[in-house]
Amino acid sequence: MHLGPGTFIPDPADAGGGCLEAFAGIIGVIFLFALIGSSCSTTPKSTVPIQSPSQMQSQDQAVPVPVPPRSAIQFAPIGPKQFPSPSPTPVFLGREPTDGRQVFAWRGKEWFLLPPPPNRYAYLCVTNGLNWCWRNPPHAGAAPCTQRSTGLRGWCWR
Repeated sequence: MHLGPGTFIPDPADAGGGCLEAFAGIIGVIFLFALIGSSCSTTPKSTVPIQSPSQMQSQDQAVPVPVPPRSAIQFAPIGPKQFPSPSPTPVFLGREPTDGRQVFAWRGKEWFLLPPPPNRYAYLCVTNGLNWCWRNPPHAGAAPCTQRSTGLRGWCWR
């Protein structure tokens, strides 16, 4: 058979070179895509430093907000009762010896009530019967106190 000039005839001794060349070509293409992908990142490259919201807020404020000193004690007087007091006034009969409940006589019945929570301004009130009620403090850290200058009872906190 006659082959013309420039016709390539593979050498049977180089039979394994084709697979190796194909493998090297695939690795080269993968490397090329990785190189192109890293230079075409979607994240913007900025030379301006990124600021947190607290830093931006501190720059926007021209006038500082006055903060009360930590040692100042806040005072709030006791507000009005939220529930009505019982009428006529209940009569305290004593304590139940087994569980310490307080026994009151009111409107012809005996009422057994657990003692009120400590450190609260508790009072007897009428809510579906006779119960203990108390005024909620205006602040989570507030404790019952009496203002020295006026003698008012209320809540104190720092």
